[in-house]
Amino acid sequence: MGPGGLEILRLMLLLGVDCGGDRSLCVLTDERGNLLAEGHAPAPGESNLEECLRGAVTPCLEVVGEGDATTVVAVPGLDQRQARMHALAVVRKVLPERLAVWICSSLEAELAGSLGGRPGLLIHAGMRAAAAGLERSGRFWSTGESQEVLGDEGSSLWLASRTLQLAVRGMEGRMARSPRLERTLVAYFGVDDLNELLALLDRGHLTPGELAGSVSVILELAAYPGPDPACRALILKASRQLVQLTRQASGRGRWANAPSASWSGSALHGPLLEAFQSEVFKYLPDLRWRAPVFPTPGGCLLLALAAAAVGTHRGSGGLKPGLTSIPPGPGVRNVDQDVWREAFRLKEPLVGYRT
Repeated sequence: MGPGGLEILRLMLLLGVDCGGDRSLCVLTDERGNLLAEGHAPAPGESNLEECLRGAVTPCLEVVGEGDATTVVAVPGLDQRQARMHALAVVRKVLPERLAVWICSSLEAELAGSLGGRPGLLIHAGMRAAAAGLERSGRFWSTGESQEVLGDEGSSLWLASRTLQLAVRGMEGRMARSPRLERTLVAYFGVDDLNELLALLDRGHLTPGELAGSVSVILELAAYPGPDPACRALILKASRQLVQLTRQASGRGRWANAPSASWSGSALHGPLLEAFQSEVFKYLPDLRWRAPVFPTPGGCLLLALAAAAVGTHRGSGGLKPGLTSIPPGPGVRNVDQDVWREAFRLKEPLVGYRT
């Protein structure tokens, strides 16, 4: 029995950990997705995955106590073998050995959540722009998570960096100045002027993630009525790039029919989402678009539910899985095609999960 009298041993517990995005988030639910606990931590940088993972999972592990929780941890950048091996080592170190744990890339969890665990195509515009696909065979692929983020046209970091460049050009007299844009950036970052903001960047006191966070105010500036012309032009350029990414990705997958498709990421909201949908519906009409079903932590939970069923299959000689059956054994594994194919079998998963 955990703290507060929760009879955790009578429940199938799911633990979903999202270490991507602008923060690390851990959610603990039962098999229906009813929230039992959650934890937060800053997003991991290049070297502090262990610190951020530990900070996010600790509140949830206190509720789990000595019980079991099938766990999926999503980490960015796992398309590189060295990064995946590092993530496996960190997860083994932080999480209790008795837990059955799977790891996956952030894009896998994004896709699982957005498409509700079904095959299809995902267009992502967060810190970087990327596409991912999941085929009926359970084969997952992506454009790769280790590309140089500053070169990803359509991503939140690209929009933020290009908007700052436009503001600086206006300040220097190389293009029409936008006082509204300058005021917005200065207020968002809490500085006195653009020169101070540039100094922070030059000294490395402003991380790429912090810069990318300004995409929220950039989207506001580009929205109607009265959009800032420079921001609006950037939004339209980003939309065209994302449509091109969609075209390339849709031709890569092995689809029996036109695939379902969805979107995710901090930049794909408001005016950029509207512009993207307007163009992609026009130029790629065969794709079957649907709004995201779950956010990334929900994708982790859905994969954990599928992984538990895989473990039951493997551990019981192929008997019909059930949430009261023997859970998978301890250890850390990679989410694989077996997990995805089990996800396809889930009927209305996580009906109690609310974002």
